[in-house]
Amino acid sequence: GPDRFLAWLVATLSGSLLIAGEMGAGKTTLLNALSGFLPRQAPVAALETFRELEIQHTFLLRTVAPAELPEGTPGVTLHWVLDIIYTRMNPAAILVGEVVGPEALQFLKATCLGRKALTTIHGGTVEEALMRLEQLALATAPELGLPAIRSMVALGLDVVALMGRVARNGRVERTLQAIALIDGVDERGEYRLKYLYRASGDLLVPVIEKAFTNL
Repeated sequence: GPDRFLAWLVATLSGSLLIAGEMGAGKTTLLNALSGFLPRQAPVAALETFRELEIQHTFLLRTVAPAELPEGTPGVTLHWVLDIIYTRMNPAAILVGEVVGPEALQFLKATCLGRKALTTIHGGTVEEALMRLEQLALATAPELGLPAIRSMVALGLDVVALMGRVARNGRVERTLQAIALIDGVDERGEYRLKYLYRASGDLLVPVIEKAFTNL
């Protein structure tokens, strides 16, 4: 099932994960839950702009830093810290509470170097979340261009999980809506997305067990 698949992904550090969803959809809740499956002997780095991650881990390096600082203000940013973490240290996994600014580019660089990383991002669909990640990275380094950024996303990220708010029986529930595997880009430069799970029950979706061989 989708819950066991995501737990397996984190427990074995088999890929990098982007958790998407609208505000209040349960992105951070899912990230907190999945952090409980991280290997206990593996060093973990958790970075965020304000403290909301609830991670209980023996080998945890934790940093809270602003996404950006006004010009001339002393201090370090999340972008700077993330750069130090993945280039100078050796964490088995990097958790970023949410990418909201320049740290998006460093997050992609880390995943492209083989670091296993998990983060959340705003987006109503899988495609919207990937577009927002591209936009944040491009805002930091527009000279790279969209094709290069898209290649970094396709190379570094493995799985996108989409959370959503669903009205059911007179109440709003926060549930997992989709899991998509990023399988590179096609000849037109578009993402090849393989949906492993959809809450709508699309019959064309391959069974989720096939994701084990894809990863």
